[in-house]
Amino acid sequence: MNEKEKIAHVRSCFPSVEEAVCFNTGTCGPLPESSMEKMREVMEHSCRKGRASIPDYMEYLEEIEGLRADLGRLIGAHPDEVTPTQHTTEAMNHILWGFDWQPGDQIITSTHEHQGLLAPLSMLHIRKGVDVVYLPFNGKVVHDRELLEDALEPNTRMVALSHVSFIDGFSLPIEALASICNDEDIPILVDGAQAVGAFPINVKEMGVDFYAAPAQKWLCGPEGMGFLYIHKEWFSRIKPTYTGIFGVRELHWIDQTSPYMVPASGARRFQSGGLFRPVVYGWRESLRLLEKEIGWVWSGKRAQHLRQKLYTELQDIPGLAMLSPKRDDATLLSFLIEGCDPQALRDFLQTKKIIIRDIPFDTPRIRVSVGFFNNEDDCDKLLHGIREFQKLA
Repeated sequence: MNEKEKIAHVRSCFPSVEEAVCFNTGTCGPLPESSMEKMREVMEHSCRKGRASIPDYMEYLEEIEGLRADLGRLIGAHPDEVTPTQHTTEAMNHILWGFDWQPGDQIITSTHEHQGLLAPLSMLHIRKGVDVVYLPFNGKVVHDRELLEDALEPNTRMVALSHVSFIDGFSLPIEALASICNDEDIPILVDGAQAVGAFPINVKEMGVDFYAAPAQKWLCGPEGMGFLYIHKEWFSRIKPTYTGIFGVRELHWIDQTSPYMVPASGARRFQSGGLFRPVVYGWRESLRLLEKEIGWVWSGKRAQHLRQKLYTELQDIPGLAMLSPKRDDATLLSFLIEGCDPQALRDFLQTKKIIIRDIPFDTPRIRVSVGFFNNEDDCDKLLHGIREFQKLA
């Protein structure tokens, strides 16, 4: 099919993109109709046929293993290094609470982090006496390398930060930062919530130790799912904070009369219990659609094309100051408009069925998430909506 036909086909897979202009994938991306149908099918089967069949249960376990393989293939990791979680925050908590922290240990992070990382870091400080250092990374390689090198101390035990700033939409030079960490034998934990699915990720090439991301954003999966990548060298060095039947090697290895157990192999030890069956099947369908039918290369190029279109045309808006870089792998655009209240603009555009987000940072700002499923007409509607708001203000 030609490009026009491809765009039409892609949009037909996501019914919600015709209901409203979706420029907030950084919060939740659109759900494919085929994923909804898959989840409905599983729910129907559970309700009408039951959930206790052993063959059905074994099939469900195979789906979880298939999900590990899908995610491993997506990020360049072995399936044994991946475990599904409920969301990005849970994934990062597995790592943050798996260390044997001592008072005065240091974690380095950035000044542009999401609460999903900031909250557990705060709790580590409160409960374990861990010092948290916040650095103003800006996505420029030389600046960010020097900033990290200068901040490292003998008590630095981890670097934890986002791959892409959810606030201003710039990508951090993770490979360069990870190289410094690797040289100093300091593990690096990356929040990939605004990266995975937006552009290609290879955790091995980046040299990161831990990587976390959700299902519902750029991977267009159901809510209540995410994943954690753990480099194989860390399997035995991170202690599961909580565990259960899914985190045990073999059930018959459990000693009924003493407090000993053998953890499951690889990253599986961090999955303590079962997952909601429909979302496992639904997410696998979303990943299948994105990989096999739409194609990661096409979706990445398409999103970048639309990002550049908007980046250029937004500059014509009077009083607009762009906060995101002109060129970046990520497809978030963050900006300010003189005299414009971001929340008021968000609410106005909502009445026009144009979905964006405001970011209540130190200086509140507007954020637009550009997806491969958007089209040029979506961009024009956004620009027209902003201009209309300015006339009314």
